[in-house]
Amino acid sequence: MNVLRKIRTLVTHPSPFRLMTARFGSKLGFHLVADFFGIQIRLGRSGLSQAIYADGGGKWSADALFLNANLSPGDVYVDVGANIGTLACLAAKRIGEQGICVAFEPHPKTYSELVTNVHLNKLNVIALMLAMGGGGEFVNFTDLREDDQNHVTPAQEGEVISVYMSSLDEILPGILGERRIRLLKIDTEGFEFFVLKGAAKIIRRVDMIYFEISDSMLQSNGISSFELLDFLRTHGFTVKYPNGEILPDYSKLQFAETQNLLAVAGK
Repeated sequence: MNVLRKIRTLVTHPSPFRLMTARFGSKLGFHLVADFFGIQIRLGRSGLSQAIYADGGGKWSADALFLNANLSPGDVYVDVGANIGTLACLAAKRIGEQGICVAFEPHPKTYSELVTNVHLNKLNVIALMLAMGGGGEFVNFTDLREDDQNHVTPAQEGEVISVYMSSLDEILPGILGERRIRLLKIDTEGFEFFVLKGAAKIIRRVDMIYFEISDSMLQSNGISSFELLDFLRTHGFTVKYPNGEILPDYSKLQFAETQNLLAVAGK
């Protein structure tokens, strides 16, 4: 069944040859690279790098365009759940040497690919192999083949590894000093609420938060979408869709499909 699924994926893919090259090339250690909005991404064992090599990363183009539109030279960008560094590298290039880019990725293999891509593009990124949340403890983290879906988990058995969790309040002041954060991006597969709770102090210095929301992923951590959105509201943020439209009554919203939202301070 798994073989049939792989064959179906291959024959229906718009670029089947590149898909085959991505999958087999990574296993054979080919050091191929793909262009992602002017950033070089090395083909590795990461599912995300293979997808970008196979189809150009069109699925993530909206994120890339959003970063380019909302960051300027000299800005501070913080990426929680940076994966292999596609957006962190784009942001670092955009904000330049006078800006500060901090990227958090807790999974050791994914973090290794993040660092590889940072060096490949000769960018200034502070990359830290840490999970973000309440801080000060080791937690279980999934070790899935779909590495862009790995996350903190309460599971004790199966495909899990142990990673260290800190908090944004603990880490960022020593890096940023008194500088404001222009954009905080959070993509942690349902752990976003706990990342924000661990940033209750430094959130006062954040202009915008670009985050992922999903009812099912939040509920797997005992949190509702309303709790996440209400936390942002009580800290002075207006939550919008990325196109600028303000969300209506939070209590009536449902997010059956994963989507990105934007929280803007004081607006």
